[in-house]
Amino acid sequence: MNQFSNKEINETLRILFACIDRCQKSQAKLLKQTPQYSLLENRIHALSIAKAILNDDISFYQLDIEELQQATIPITSIINKCDKAMSKLANREAYYIRFENMYKAMIIARASIENEVNMRLKSNRKFEERGLI
Repeated sequence: MNQFSNKEINETLRILFACIDRCQKSQAKLLKQTPQYSLLENRIHALSIAKAILNDDISFYQLDIEELQQATIPITSIINKCDKAMSKLANREAYYIRFENMYKAMIIARASIENEVNMRLKSNRKFEERGLI
């Protein structure tokens, strides 16, 4: 995680908390059987994983590599939506800045998950080489 400064990580965490909160509020207004509900559920889960990794919260250690890899999908979707929205706005409009900050935070969130996956894969390879797996 040392590829990002403490300031970047703190800003990312602030944005992750806000996104999770907004998603939970939106989800509460939906029926459980709807695609929108599932989308928000997946998004909340992915953002929570990124938040846990950035906070070095031990709870994410219970997740396997596949779950971590799946968590990058909703975050990549948010990145793509921010990118598309920014392309439609003038560079310094308030909305542009909001999307730009969210875009940067999601890049860091996705990178944190990918870094964790790569560390686990390397660790697994070492165990396999030693015949421990």
